[in-house]
Amino acid sequence: MTLLIHEILHLLVGAILGLVLARVGQWRAVLPWILLSSLLIDVDHIADYLRTVGPHWDTRALTTGSYFASSGRVMVLLHSWELAVVMVLIGLIVGDRKYSAPLLGLGIGMIGHLAVDQVWYRQPWSSYFLVMRWLHGFADPLYW
Repeated sequence: MTLLIHEILHLLVGAILGLVLARVGQWRAVLPWILLSSLLIDVDHIADYLRTVGPHWDTRALTTGSYFASSGRVMVLLHSWELAVVMVLIGLIVGDRKYSAPLLGLGIGMIGHLAVDQVWYRQPWSSYFLVMRWLHGFADPLYW
């Protein structure tokens, strides 16, 4: 049940961000992208799981993140403040709305997702920076 609550919280934060921004007319187009990225950012966990465990599917290990402890490594490449901020900045710079709306929405949704994860999992801020994980060889932040 905890995972379900966690995912609902991601969606709720994304909806709040999207609805607040949708009140400003030109931002309405970002709402579906925010909602999409609020949840889909977690697909990187599946890639991490398969890289660590292989094709032996264990839903409990995936949903609890216990595979991180067994590998001692955390890659989750989409869980990155840098990536989210760069997407927002590029979205703000790009003039064509058909490109800017998806970039802004995906970036803003990721920011909401990352903020929830930081609070929920009580991880150090640095652990959600891709550069910091890379500098530590993607070692689990518990071992930094």
